[in-house]
Amino acid sequence: MLTIDGSQGEPGGQTLRSSLALSLVTGQPFRLEHIRARRPKPGLLRQHLTAVEAARTVVGAEAIGTTLGSQTLEFRPGAVTPGNEHVTEIFTSFGIRGRSAQEVAQEATAAASAWLRAGVPVDEHLADQLLLPMALAGGGSFRTVKPSLHSTTNASIIQRFLPVVIRFERETAVAWRVVVTGQ
Repeated sequence: MLTIDGSQGEPGGQTLRSSLALSLVTGQPFRLEHIRARRPKPGLLRQHLTAVEAARTVVGAEAIGTTLGSQTLEFRPGAVTPGNEHVTEIFTSFGIRGRSAQEVAQEATAAASAWLRAGVPVDEHLADQLLLPMALAGGGSFRTVKPSLHSTTNASIIQRFLPVVIRFERETAVAWRVVVTGQ
C-alpha cells in the first residue's frame, strides 16, 4: 500500500483528490496520513468525505477513516461498477468562505492578467488539470505560467502512482514549460 504524507505540498484537499483519482485509475490502494495537517481545521471536512464516498461508490472500494476530522484515510479500490463510470466531482472555485466578492474578483483578475502577460496557452488552473491525462497518455508538454502549489502537489502525487517524470522548466521570467515523460 502506498503511504502519502498529506502535510507535504498544498495543505488543502488537492492531495486527497489526486490520490483518489489515481487510485481509481491504477487500482493502487493508498494510506493518506496527516490530512490537511497545516490547516486551521485539519482532517477531512464534509466536501472531502463526499469525494471519498463518490470514489468508493464508483469502484466498490473499502475506505477506513471516513469520519469528519479524520487525519488518516486508507482507500482500497475495487472494480469499476457498471453505470458509475462517469461519476465526477468538481472541486474548483476561486471563492473561500469569509472573503468578499471584491477580493475574489481581484484575485481572478490578477490571475488572468498574469496569464495574458505570459503569452502562454495554458493558465495556472488548467495546468493543474492537464497533468493527470498527460501522465496517463504517457507524456507530452505544454507552456504555462509559474506552476501553482496545486500543480506541484498534483505532480508529486501522480509520480507516486504512475511511472512518469514531471518537470517544471522555467523559460522566461513569466513563462514555464511542463514536461511529462514516461520512465
